[in-house]
Amino acid sequence: MSKPTFGIDLGTTFSSIGYLSGTNPTIVGDISGSKAIPSIVSYTDEYIIAGHPAAQMMGDNADTTIYDTKRMLGRRYSGDPEIERLRHELPFDITCDPNTDEVLIQLPANMNRGPKTIHPYEASAEILKYMIDLANETIPPKDRGMDCVVTVPANWGERPREETRKAARLAHLNINHLVNEPTAAAVAYRDQLLDEGQSSKKQTIIIFDFGGGTLDVSLMEMEGLK
Repeated sequence: MSKPTFGIDLGTTFSSIGYLSGTNPTIVGDISGSKAIPSIVSYTDEYIIAGHPAAQMMGDNADTTIYDTKRMLGRRYSGDPEIERLRHELPFDITCDPNTDEVLIQLPANMNRGPKTIHPYEASAEILKYMIDLANETIPPKDRGMDCVVTVPANWGERPREETRKAARLAHLNINHLVNEPTAAAVAYRDQLLDEGQSSKKQTIIIFDFGGGTLDVSLMEMEGLK
């Protein structure tokens, strides 16, 4: 097979990754078989873990197990009601860069280092690394790839999109496209109709994207696709 371009849903609560095998999409599962990967990262004394293993650390390592970072991407610390809400609800510390007012996550000292701060996109990068490693484990070494298409909320401006690109670069991924989440759903449905030979009739489709962080409703009209 040629090197795949991975499709990645970097979600608020769960993430997933897939690729085309021939004409069939393959959604990659983790070691437990789950295809919904928790968007969680845990920073331990010795290593960084993501996904379900990180979720299991939430009880014992609440101040170093990081989640909901997608809600923070591209936001400023001062005067943002969403950041203010997260500061009071999340068990880990959220602070800011005094020079840029960028949101930072404060990690306490551990046995190997003193206190440190990370950007939310750095945690997102760890989720991406984990998923791309899972995906590449299912592919022969000579065919493994690092190209991807990543879905993002339709209402995102340039700042959170750029921080998603930063996360991908930290994960050593090449983003070919950022695709709005409802657009991705629309394209998938259109392709299904094409495969089933039902694309010639006129249709009006309402697309609901029930995400962990946002709910989008989109309208699509199709007629005479070939």
